[in-house]
Order: sequence, then structure tokens, then C-alpha cells
Amino acid sequence: MKKMMITMVALFVMTSAVMASSGDGLVDTSEAVATALTAFESDNYQATVDLFRGIKAAPVSNGVSVKVYLTDGTKQVYACHRHDVYDPFECHQSN
Repeated sequence: MKKMMITMVALFVMTSAVMASSGDGLVDTSEAVATALTAFESDNYQATVDLFRGIKAAPVSNGVSVKVYLTDGTKQVYACHRHDVYDPFECHQSN
């Protein structure tokens, strides 16, 4: 039982270190998309959220750009970044 607990703690610490590391474009993009969609949902009325059609995201020099496309032909662009390598992403509407 003690060996199992030590193994679990070791796996948790190693996984936390991997998840917190920045610089992995795929991980950064997926985290930014989740944060941008949360911001989109909280920044808009339900009628606008219901118009959601899709997203397009790409890493940029200082973070990730996320475009939220709506069925009315418009889009909302979010600029997502971290202040520090261990900070969560922040997304701000940039259009």
C-alpha cells in the first residue's frame, strides 16, 4: 500500500510538471481554445452563443489566436496569452 501511494504521488508530480510547461504548441493551443470558448460564452448573450458555428486557432508569437465563427457570418477573435510560464491562459476579445 505504501509503495502504491509513493508511486501515485510520483506520477502526480511528474504529470503536473508536464502539464504546466509552456512552449508545447499543441498543449498551449488546446488550453487557449478552452479559455477562449469560456470567455466567448461569458462575454455574450445566449442568443449570440447559440449562433456558434466553429472555431479556428493557431499559435502566434506571444500566445494563441482563436477565432469563433457564428452562423450569421460574423466572427469574434480572441488573443490568448500567459503572463508567466505557469500561469493559466487569459483571452481577450481583439476585434
